[in-house]
Amino acid sequence: MLEIAPQPLVVTEHVYLERCCRDCHRRSTPTVALAGVVAGQSRLGVGLVSLIAVLREELHLPIAAIRRYPLRVHGCTLSDGRIIGALGHVAQAGQTGLARILGAIRVSAVVYVDETGWREAGSNG
Repeated sequence: MLEIAPQPLVVTEHVYLERCCRDCHRRSTPTVALAGVVAGQSRLGVGLVSLIAVLREELHLPIAAIRRYPLRVHGCTLSDGRIIGALGHVAQAGQTGLARILGAIRVSAVVYVDETGWREAGSNG
């Protein structure tokens, strides 16, 4: 038997301690490297942003359905703006790879096109 159990949301709190030099009175805050853990400047982790992207791009779910999924399965409330921001971050992160692929296509001697149809908003494309 295979079973998937709902997992509770994991909240990780990062606390930074700022110090002040007694002699020069300069304040010093440690630098933090959260690359690969947090998506950009967001509070969302890489796993949650990846899930949002898959729900939108692979399953073609509307924003409202994406908002309901983490709430029902993980007890996590996300706003439409946070979801749209996460999708924007994923799109921006893919720009370098997209530019590389487009460059390779442009210099290619032969390009094959997939003319498979696709329905969008009830219309054949």
